[in-house]
Amino acid sequence: MLLKHLAAYHLIHERFANTYALTPYSRLLGGPDLGGAITTLFEAWIPTFVHAPILFEKLGYVRPTTSNQTMLADATGTTGHIFDYAKTNGALADGFDRAMRAFAGLMGDWVDVVPIEEMLSSSLSCMDGRVLVVDVGGGYVRIPLGHDLHKLVHKLPLTRDRVVLQEQDYVIEKALPHLDGVKGMVHDFFSTNPVQGARVYFLHHVLHDWPDYDCRRILRGITSVMAADSRILVVDLVLPPQGATKHETTYDLIMMSALGGKERNEGEWDVLMASVGLKVVKIWRSDEAMDAILEIVLV
Repeated sequence: MLLKHLAAYHLIHERFANTYALTPYSRLLGGPDLGGAITTLFEAWIPTFVHAPILFEKLGYVRPTTSNQTMLADATGTTGHIFDYAKTNGALADGFDRAMRAFAGLMGDWVDVVPIEEMLSSSLSCMDGRVLVVDVGGGYVRIPLGHDLHKLVHKLPLTRDRVVLQEQDYVIEKALPHLDGVKGMVHDFFSTNPVQGARVYFLHHVLHDWPDYDCRRILRGITSVMAADSRILVVDLVLPPQGATKHETTYDLIMMSALGGKERNEGEWDVLMASVGLKVVKIWRSDEAMDAILEIVLV
């Protein structure tokens, strides 16, 4: 009966009567990292949702609009973003990072979805020192990954040493031993990006962490240094206009409650980009991942 119950929740697959198989998710449960999701649940999500009715009443039952006006901040008595709180809560930082590593295996590889070689083709053979890809905010909390750039360097060896991982100082410090072929750079993405005219600026699960006001600050730091042929690639959910899945709505609730951010539909992405002089020209999707990849250019 227990197996039937797990199969009903799609944690395992009921192949035939009394015959069950693992799913990608249940395989993760047996690995070393998914336990981090349980830690994060107790350190952040449960306090957040328990406290939600109190903050909603304070706000007049409207959505929070700033990154420090969140249910998590209200519940923990802090004033900063969840990433600031994680610096002081080692269990949350470690648990969140391990959970992100585990879930990354379910998200697919962006380099196999976007024709990145074609996008970079005019610059790959030029040895003019131009940076090809800048991964803005490419690590998670305390344990630096930079995994997106490593995928790129492995797929296109000619990009080696022409890709940059930008993160906070403590992330870059931990990343240094692992940044083979990738340049680490300390950068606050609310300030002007120090890399001028890169071919691609990459934002993976960054903008959904922030409300529109802060997203505009992040994007303006990039638009001010883009060349005419530069692109921004944003990896995030693109919600449907109706009929969102329970996974998509769960992520949106978490973003709102713990970070002050949000998941956006296509229209909301268009409005956000237009507000800083950008335009979404294509949305790339994969059957293997919930996320989409938005290709964005200067207007």
